[in-house]
Amino acid sequence: MTRFLRCAIAVLALTAVTAAPAASAGREKLSDFSAAEQQAIIRYVQKIRTKIISYELIKAPKLNSGLVVVRFTVSPTGKLQKLSVIQSSGEKNKDMLAMKWVWTAAPFPPPPKIADFDRTFSLPIVFP
Repeated sequence: MTRFLRCAIAVLALTAVTAAPAASAGREKLSDFSAAEQQAIIRYVQKIRTKIISYELIKAPKLNSGLVVVRFTVSPTGKLQKLSVIQSSGEKNKDMLAMKWVWTAAPFPPPPKIADFDRTFSLPIVFP
């Protein structure tokens, strides 16, 4: 199995469980939203995750294993507003590559219009 494919699988496996919107002032957990709102948020997170891993992954250079967690905010129209590394891998090239994947994948689809839905996401990216 090629290195980029292993990376893609690791990213998919990890983010399927952990990619989620950050806490907002009104409703802090996914369970604070109605069932319909939860489904809309989950579908939206899945769309973002799929779009991010479809970009640049094939061109991933050979890197040592590590984890980078990026945080980004999406505007109401789907534009990338903020992007930062909140947990570094300890290697600048991995951190920059993780940010590049998110940057390149933008713009995203417009997020669902849900009251108190914070459009800030944290996304772990694993380099196996």
